[in-house]
Amino acid sequence: AAGRAEAMVFEKSLTAMVKGIRANRGKESEYITACIQDIQKEIASKNLATKSMAVLKLAYLTMFGYDMSWSTFAVVEVMSHNKFAIKRPGYLASAISFSEGTDVGLLTINLFKKDLGSKSQYESGMAISCLSQICTPQISRDMLSDLVAMLSSSRAYLRKKTVLCLYRVFLKDPPALRTSFPKLKDRLSDEDQGVLTATVNTFLELARKNARNYLSLVPQLYHILVNTTNNWLSIKLLKIFQLLCPLEPRLPAKLVEPLTNFLNSTKAQSVEFEAIRCVLRTMPEGTELTSLAVEKLQAFLNSSDRNLRFLGLDMFKEALEKPEFKERFGDAVPLLRETVLQSIEES
Repeated sequence: AAGRAEAMVFEKSLTAMVKGIRANRGKESEYITACIQDIQKEIASKNLATKSMAVLKLAYLTMFGYDMSWSTFAVVEVMSHNKFAIKRPGYLASAISFSEGTDVGLLTINLFKKDLGSKSQYESGMAISCLSQICTPQISRDMLSDLVAMLSSSRAYLRKKTVLCLYRVFLKDPPALRTSFPKLKDRLSDEDQGVLTATVNTFLELARKNARNYLSLVPQLYHILVNTTNNWLSIKLLKIFQLLCPLEPRLPAKLVEPLTNFLNSTKAQSVEFEAIRCVLRTMPEGTELTSLAVEKLQAFLNSSDRNLRFLGLDMFKEALEKPEFKERFGDAVPLLRETVLQSIEES
């Protein structure tokens, strides 16, 4: 058994190492320690294919809690290779293990710039995904112009990844948002549904931090809301309008028609619930739309699905905290009390 374990240690592939870990049940720590010693030798190899596999194995072991900070320079070396299959483990390992305190992080800037210009959209996409994970304020500032240029890429795959990456850049370098806002706003007119959804989602996350900055987007967001058939996109838009309505008194009246349509026609319960929540959070009491929302919410309380009943109870709890709601819909409280008691018995 010892000979078998030793043979597996010196196998080069990740697959062999994983099989070895499983084969040494109860002695995993000893086996992994031997693996790391072997990896340290492979990291020193001049053969970048060998070094790449060593980095891939380290990335795997990192998920078990093992430290790979000692190998960061080797990771950057692997990232610099021209072949996709060899550089990919380097990008993976850096995304997993690099932090703002990683000294060699700045060495990746030129690699990102080079790979963003690759003819292969998958190489460029890999670089964008990695950048979103390891960007620091310095890296964000140096890469901003390259990312903004990627928003105009002819390939939707890259536009989508860039939009999502920019959100992480804005967190590290807030002034970057002002610089790139016009180009980002243009993506709200993108013909690709994936890019459009990514853009709306990015604006939703930004609006959670300061919704007032995005009131100028209301016309475009409303246009998308009334024309889209994408359920996921509809949910994100309804969440944005919940943030914007308290800041613009005229907006709730504008939303009455689309919200009514959602409540009356959508077959997706996820969209229906978000529309109910939007109504109860943003619409004035005493309207037909509010009554319709409460009626639909009661259907959630009567559902045979426990998850839907939970959502209904949680939304009712939030609504009843508003005195005007409790006064108008007090007759629903006995039903609510009965549902709560039944739910307690089920648990």
